[in-house]
Amino acid sequence: MVKLFRLGDLFWEDTQLIYHALANLNIEAIVLDSPREEYVCLGLHQKPDEELDLDYCRENNIGFFRREIGGGTVWLDNRQVFYNIILRRDNPMVPRLTQNFFSKFLGPVVDSCKSLGLDAAFNPICDLLVNGKKISGNGGGEIGGCKVIAGGLLIDFDFDEMSKILNLSQPLRTHFRKSMDENLTTMKMELGHAPPKEEVFDHLAANFESFLGPLEGSTITQEIRKEMDRLRGHYFSNDWLFQRGAKNLGREIKVREGNHILGTTAEQGGRSHEIIIFSSDGKVSDIQVAGSHDIPPDLMTALSGALMGMDYDQRKIINGIKDIV
Repeated sequence: MVKLFRLGDLFWEDTQLIYHALANLNIEAIVLDSPREEYVCLGLHQKPDEELDLDYCRENNIGFFRREIGGGTVWLDNRQVFYNIILRRDNPMVPRLTQNFFSKFLGPVVDSCKSLGLDAAFNPICDLLVNGKKISGNGGGEIGGCKVIAGGLLIDFDFDEMSKILNLSQPLRTHFRKSMDENLTTMKMELGHAPPKEEVFDHLAANFESFLGPLEGSTITQEIRKEMDRLRGHYFSNDWLFQRGAKNLGREIKVREGNHILGTTAEQGGRSHEIIIFSSDGKVSDIQVAGSHDIPPDLMTALSGALMGMDYDQRKIINGIKDIV
């Protein structure tokens, strides 16, 4: 029987360590919780010194964690509710394809939003949208012998703080802040009020139980706590946090599925230009050049002719820019 860990507010580190520990112990579970403190969580393939403004984080006592599953950098605080789905890989309910895993097991979260009065819909690969804007982002992957989804619902959200914690040039930061307004939403914005977290937990618990069958109410046992403490030493070590990841071709920010901002620097005629590419619904939708008041008109013409409307592919876009500049 799948266990239900309805844990309420936790120390921020524990909101990440709990699902890693359960997966390592092969304990199938649904975890519902929320952090007491604000912090930042990075995906498996991201590096803090590339993603984050570490000076800002240190000055403001903002912790950060690098999880063992995919997804992007997220700002997390007490105005969000988290759900973790941990199922053994050999569970017959678990699809082989990651996209199918997301679409199937995020169904109860969609149903929970609807029961709260939000017309939510699944947006592949792993977003939930309300009125075309993201209200839930999710990361997934394998930990130990389990498939895992870690996600959250935005009751409210600090858009300004999210833009401040990232390592961005000022033009990118400005565009990212504007894009969040256009592409993200919260329960408070959609409903006109912020529902109590316990009400959100009620709906999530009921809908996961309706989908999975009876859930066994559980708490953090001594065995689980011991595993969390063991993992704490690993996941908060510099060896793990700053482990070399994939080489970045440019500075990419995913606002929601299909919508990206990509910045890269190019030299032309002795001048440095920051070229900013925007995608919408998976296509290059806009191009801007920052960093110089004297932008050669032929540069914009060439970039637009080569890139506008193409499928968003970071490597192809960067190579296309290199061919021009």
